[in-house]
Amino acid sequence: MDNPYENSKYLDKLHRDILTIMDEIDRVCRNNSIRYYLMCGSCLGAVRHNGFIPWDDDLDIAIPRADFDRLIKLITNNSILDDAFYLRWVTTDQYYNQPFAKICLKGTIFQEDNGLSAKSAGIFVDIFPLDPCDPYSRFFLFKDRIIRFLDGCNYYRGADPCKYDWKLKHWPRNLMGIIFSNRTIYKILRFVIGYLDEQKADYQAYFATPYPINRQFFPKNWHGKGRKILFEGRYYVCPDEAEMYLERIYGTNYMELPPANKRKTHYPIRIVFSDGEEMLFEAVKNKIDYEDVLD
Repeated sequence: MDNPYENSKYLDKLHRDILTIMDEIDRVCRNNSIRYYLMCGSCLGAVRHNGFIPWDDDLDIAIPRADFDRLIKLITNNSILDDAFYLRWVTTDQYYNQPFAKICLKGTIFQEDNGLSAKSAGIFVDIFPLDPCDPYSRFFLFKDRIIRFLDGCNYYRGADPCKYDWKLKHWPRNLMGIIFSNRTIYKILRFVIGYLDEQKADYQAYFATPYPINRQFFPKNWHGKGRKILFEGRYYVCPDEAEMYLERIYGTNYMELPPANKRKTHYPIRIVFSDGEEMLFEAVKNKIDYEDVLD
């Protein structure tokens, strides 16, 4: 198939499997007093559509850093996930190259055309850490630049070596990605982010997203305790101030549908659903980037 979005079954089947994962995450978080929030496009989908954005092919949540770390430990040491699910993280896969975790559905595949780390990946929900942080300043922006450099080093850990860009400016990134393990790069990244106490910080940020940091920096009370919003027939937790949060990320017109050239999706080349059905797609050359979706 040329395009997954020309297949009417693709999103219906994918959304059902994603909701199976999210229902399990919601159960685990409620049973273990772990806070989470639908974030970015998933929060927008809840507010604007009471479910998935019609063309969206993933679901993202944010978990405050202390709870994020605790969740990883509980899954790793106490096996709190049902046997139908598994964790993808730097501790589980030597090629895993993201600064956020994934909960995947066993027996499924969601393979993107982006390297070694994606070849055996299952259908997933992304879990981003929500970090307490300092006020917005030059130092904050400098730290964000270092974090993004380290993200790039880690990303290349799971890329196909034949696709490395060896322009002179990329040598430091590529060499770090080759020399250091993903766990080591993540430890450096975690040190740079810092270990602020959430109770003492007035702000929070998503350092692990590809969006510009000025769109991912929030007063702490915007997330708050969270409020439940209808999502595909069930209720998931969104930030307390979901409307201000969405305006920060997407601009004042976030309730309007964007044109087709601003509808960001993943670009799978192979999907295996939980019922065993397989779909294959051609690689896309001209992909919509994350910054393309912003005003």
